[in-house]
Amino acid sequence: MNDMFEMIYDAAGPKIMDDSSGVKFQQGDASEPTSKIFKLLEDASQQLYPGCDTFSKLSLIVELFQIKCLHGLSDKATDSILKLIKRALPSGETLPESFYGAKKMIQNLGLRWKSVEGQTTDGAIQGKNENKVPRKVLRYFPLKPRLQRLFVSSEIASDMTWHHDRRLKDGVLRHPADSEAWKHFDTTNPGFARDPRNVRLGLASDGVNPFGNLSVSHSTWPMIITVYNLPPWMCMKQPYCYLSLLIPGPKAPGNDIDVYLEPLIDELRELWYYGVDTFDASRKENFCMRAALLWTINDFPAYANLSGWSTKGALACPSCNKDTPSTRLKYGRKFSYMGARRFLASNHKWRSNKRDFNGEVERRPAPNILSGDDAVRQLLALGDMKFDIEGKTKDNFNARRNLKEMGIRRDLHPTYRDGRWYYPAACYSLSRDEKSKVCKFLKVVKVPNGYSSSISRWVKSEDRKINGLKSHDSHILLEQLLPLAIRGVVPSNVYDAITELSIFFKELCLKTLRVDVLDQLAAQIPITLQIRKDISTSLF
Repeated sequence: MNDMFEMIYDAAGPKIMDDSSGVKFQQGDASEPTSKIFKLLEDASQQLYPGCDTFSKLSLIVELFQIKCLHGLSDKATDSILKLIKRALPSGETLPESFYGAKKMIQNLGLRWKSVEGQTTDGAIQGKNENKVPRKVLRYFPLKPRLQRLFVSSEIASDMTWHHDRRLKDGVLRHPADSEAWKHFDTTNPGFARDPRNVRLGLASDGVNPFGNLSVSHSTWPMIITVYNLPPWMCMKQPYCYLSLLIPGPKAPGNDIDVYLEPLIDELRELWYYGVDTFDASRKENFCMRAALLWTINDFPAYANLSGWSTKGALACPSCNKDTPSTRLKYGRKFSYMGARRFLASNHKWRSNKRDFNGEVERRPAPNILSGDDAVRQLLALGDMKFDIEGKTKDNFNARRNLKEMGIRRDLHPTYRDGRWYYPAACYSLSRDEKSKVCKFLKVVKVPNGYSSSISRWVKSEDRKINGLKSHDSHILLEQLLPLAIRGVVPSNVYDAITELSIFFKELCLKTLRVDVLDQLAAQIPITLQIRKDISTSLF
């Protein structure tokens, strides 16, 4: 039965019953969602029949549901099985009378789903087919009851105001509440900020292949909601990262992701404008809990889908916006982005350096940061207009021809002789022997227990390749191991550029940050990027 309580804790939050106050809730004290949780706990502790330690009333129903889902049993078949079990038990009156009653009993665990009947641009979802079966089923797990359950435990309810009551305010960035974005939100929304129990949320999403086979083209998109009221050692733990949506594959939703997001957006709007009545176990009172989505967390391709701003093509940079300095290359038919010098200080010597960059003097200032109102106005002005230009930048023959066409980087221009085109290797290119040296280093490198997974097993020395790294391992490789692996293998200017990038990401990913250090990183990264561009043709 312990597993059953763990399931309830997963749905409602841990330590529900660990209330040190010892106060018992009376009828009418707690809100309705809180009362439902205690009803679940009651069903989970009730023995199936006197003396039965194997199953409780709730655990049997949950396992019956699991069998139904795994083997595709119909509702009628499950109803008959339930009635048979009820007849076989010496005290069958503890079970629901029907399958409908069983569903009502476990619905408070949040096991629900929602049919999608929206319209996408390619007609992938448009109501139901001729057999009245939804073309796709979106798994949506309501957010409001799970946020309410955080306040059921007096301990966790107290932690939900940690960012306001117990956070150390010494200028060090340890928690999102220390960020300028959080402070700006509080300033512009004083009514929301007045009650620290109001919930701050983040939304993370990306495509995953649930089958774990790299050769299978499949993309299922989970939407994870993270609660940021809690202290940093809690807010990123599994019990407080909620699966809100599960968008089915096999294809990624792409720009049609807004159709799938509708139920979540509707609920977030309700939580922002109206809130929901919630019982606070730490203060023994009801309050109107509101919630706000502060930001999204995603990679650049997912950013394009969630924000609606295309991250490829002529206007690929969301920071530069409509002033993105892009050039359509003649031979590769791809876009080149050569305007990063505008982020340098106005008197920096590289702004006047034409020979090593794009052949022009850079006098433009850095672009202004776009406000939310500006973004909305641009979106309304665009109407149905879309930027949809395919292609990636590579260091290939056409890229070298583009360099020659632009009259820059003469040492990399292609030459034609003996009926063939030749072009010199870029300074960052590794020979077969050099690749073998890097792979050999990574194959034998040792790290402390728990530092990362065994990176050596992902290194294929024979093929001189590295693949299969998890996200954390990629961070370790970039921030710690790569500078060591390439030392003495690549030229010093290449090594310096890569090392500076490693230092930048290492400092940026620390658990605690200082504003003065961030200012130094912001001043240095344009220089680092220009060094990288000076040694690389991959941008073409």
